[in-house]
Amino acid sequence: MRRDNRLKTTVSDGVAADVAEIADEADKSVAEVVRQAIREYTDHDRTARIEERIGRIEDKVDALARGDTPGSDDADHTHTNSDGMCDTGGSGGARSVAAKRTREIVRWIHENMNGEALKDKQVSKAIWTFAGDDPRTVRKYKDRLRSRGLLFEHPGDPPLWTTETSLWRRWLGDLRGLSGQTAVEEFLEPYPAHLDNSGDSPTIALNSDEIEAGGDAQ
Repeated sequence: MRRDNRLKTTVSDGVAADVAEIADEADKSVAEVVRQAIREYTDHDRTARIEERIGRIEDKVDALARGDTPGSDDADHTHTNSDGMCDTGGSGGARSVAAKRTREIVRWIHENMNGEALKDKQVSKAIWTFAGDDPRTVRKYKDRLRSRGLLFEHPGDPPLWTTETSLWRRWLGDLRGLSGQTAVEEFLEPYPAHLDNSGDSPTIALNSDEIEAGGDAQ
């Protein structure tokens, strides 16, 4: 592994002595001990961020389960999933089942992501695992993830997906640069988002957060 980035810091005499003692006991260099400490800290911090994000998502999904909007994707059709459960559109039971499965799908995605993006087949695998592999079910849950603002799709083919709005912003900025503003507006239709042109530069308004679309105004 290349280590081209040199970082410098200062610590007290006591901390320096402690690090030197740990390195001596572990038969490692001071640099190795410091690198390991940083890795452990950043890995733990990333895990904590993921857990916090999942907690917020679960709260959102639970709220949706208590009172979904009429005409939502849960009411599109009635069919029996691979686990034998019948999803009858509009019933409270079906909404609760869909909300529970959505929560499990999102948690699986967060826990199995390697980096900021994942492939479409990984999203499908998460849906297969918790909701079944019927193509209608896969489409339903992808639509649900989009419409709830839980997962964001790359406009390419085959697509990538991300949970990171900052990365999604960059993707849509690239789309806008290549295909123009109308293409972005059409792509945003399944999401709780819109393109806001009220400022100096277009922004993507997603729920209560405004995310810059990127690029110069066209």
